Amino acid sequence: MAKLYYSLVKKMAALEVVYKRLQTLGLHDFCLQLHSHRTNKKAVYDEIIRVLDNARPRDHTKDADLTQLGNLRELLNKYANELHTPFGKLAENHLMFWTTCFGVKASTFNKS
Repeated sequence: MAKLYYSLVKKMAALEVVYKRLQTLGLHDFCLQLHSHRTNKKAVYDEIIRVLDNARPRDHTKDADLTQLGNLRELLNKYANELHTPFGKLAENHLMFWTTCFGVKASTFNKS
């Protein structure tokens, strides 16, 4: 999903800071600078053409890692459910077990 961000600042220095940060992130090709009094129609067209000509091909090398995300999430959710499921002859979950056996407060485990 494409997103559009429009930045309106009063000072040129602030705009340059934003642009340099985007440049360090490699996002400057997605910026269209229309801030200068020297900007004219041809310069805008040239900038658009430059961005379109330098469009990067999509990098799909990490797609395999993304497909594992669902599997890892499912595994972690299963583990969390098992931790909260009563077990053994006492039929208590891990929080109650630690509280009963070792005097550890249940609030110790519930920190966010």
